[in-house]
Amino acid sequence: MLGPGYHSRNECGSQSGDGPQLSQRKRQATAMKEILCVDIGSSKYMVGVITPEGKILYSRKVLWKGEAGNPGRILGNIIQTVDEVLEKHPLCRKNPMGMTIPGLADPEKGVWRSSEFLGVFNLPVGSLFQRRYGVPLKMENDANACAYAECFFGEGRMCKDFLYLTVSNSIGGALCLNGEIYTGAWGEAGEFGMCPAEDLLEKNAAVRRPLELLASGRGLSDNYYRLKGLPNGRRIHAAVLERYAQRGDAAAIQAFELEGTYLGRAIAHAAFLLNPRKVVLGGGLSLLFDTYKSSLMDTLRCEMKRLPDGMPEVKATSLGYHGALLGAAALVLKVQQTEKGG
Repeated sequence: MLGPGYHSRNECGSQSGDGPQLSQRKRQATAMKEILCVDIGSSKYMVGVITPEGKILYSRKVLWKGEAGNPGRILGNIIQTVDEVLEKHPLCRKNPMGMTIPGLADPEKGVWRSSEFLGVFNLPVGSLFQRRYGVPLKMENDANACAYAECFFGEGRMCKDFLYLTVSNSIGGALCLNGEIYTGAWGEAGEFGMCPAEDLLEKNAAVRRPLELLASGRGLSDNYYRLKGLPNGRRIHAAVLERYAQRGDAAAIQAFELEGTYLGRAIAHAAFLLNPRKVVLGGGLSLLFDTYKSSLMDTLRCEMKRLPDGMPEVKATSLGYHGALLGAAALVLKVQQTEKGG
């Protein structure tokens, strides 16, 4: 079972009756005080230091500056930042590191399989880090890692069945079923952004597009231009559109209503199939959840009226901006927990 919340007191040890094996486990847990974590995104990367309890001791954000399409530069910049952070936090050198990958990852082989936006394909990050730092690198797709973060530190601590949906520059997701992250036969379960959705701004209702083209941050901006009757221009950040909506901009208000409708329909389809207790929204647009929550919940209730008892609770992540960085730490903790038989 995932997360500290699932342990009983006896599993964690007590003051009396600890056998040699349990005492050794306690010493190992005590030794891991700091975990170095890397969160790679499409517009930036972050390197941080996190405790096993989820306390962020240090974090640094670095924006990409034209590295897309050059895996060597991407990895070189990350390594340079990791080296600098290790100088300040040498305790991390003794422990496995965690990394979240945008796109597709092969955690078993330690390979960054694919990231179209950054132009990275089949990069053996795990072996490269192992050779340089002498400790294992635990890596995973960013959405799956965020779901692990929820299990250890967030909304999933007391919930065995939930969906995690990340909405930012793209849309991804992860499934926690019966207390375990379900990755599917080829490790690609939860890719909600690839699901076809009806384009509600097209006069021809037969037009369907991938959900992430309609409801990601890019889609929100595109929808705003379309509602304005303008050609698609430079992307407008979601936080800026929120300010437009607060000032009464009709197109911005409608764009957020569409956002809720698209996500509400996608969540309803997933809920019919998987019957989760909870849906957790992450990514940059989760920070603006209140702006489109009413539309999302109205859509969800309408779509699920034939199965009202199966309607999940929908919440924005409580982990905020650092959910993926905490996910990188959770990957290390999950391996440690598995090795302990937790």
